[in-house]
Amino acid sequence: IRSKKIKIIRLPKKSGKGAAVMKGVEIASKDLIAFADADGAFDANSLKKLLQNLNGYDCVIASKWKGRKFGEVEGSAAKKLFGRFWNLLSRILLGLEFEDTQAGLKLFRSAAIKTIGIELLGKGFEFDAEILYKLKRSGFKVKEIFVKPKNTKKSRFSYLNIPAMLFNMLVIAIVLEASSKFRNRRINGDKKQAG
Repeated sequence: IRSKKIKIIRLPKKSGKGAAVMKGVEIASKDLIAFADADGAFDANSLKKLLQNLNGYDCVIASKWKGRKFGEVEGSAAKKLFGRFWNLLSRILLGLEFEDTQAGLKLFRSAAIKTIGIELLGKGFEFDAEILYKLKRSGFKVKEIFVKPKNTKKSRFSYLNIPAMLFNMLVIAIVLEASSKFRNRRINGDKKQAG
């Protein structure tokens, strides 16, 4: 890639999708930051649609499930079933009320994504849910909009990733819930001392 507008970052070791994306977030210097999966499921027009919906929000996420029924979403039945199971898990464990946390196209205001910190517990495919949880917990506004994928057949996701995703999601939920309770206790303690 010869364009001077594109900077290629190489991580010293295989660290997972989440770690790679957040390394890009770390070095990004503009007011808006977006990431898209390399499988080509979403194109430039999809990103434009996210940009058009950013007004008043800190983050806009693409969703292939928003306002759609099971039969209206493209993909194999097995993959869609796991997607619904994962969505239910993210609602129960993290309280996320999105239809699709895993679609590979998200747009952020730099101030929001950098505020939550680039260090994530989830380094793999589960990192999206952690980012959304931290944004919501920090009071940032997230909007989910339907974007039709143009290609769902080139995904690099493997069912072999599922056990690690499930384990990591449980770890994320336990650690983040514990840190949230500690944070709330500290804030309430400070308020009592001030009163």
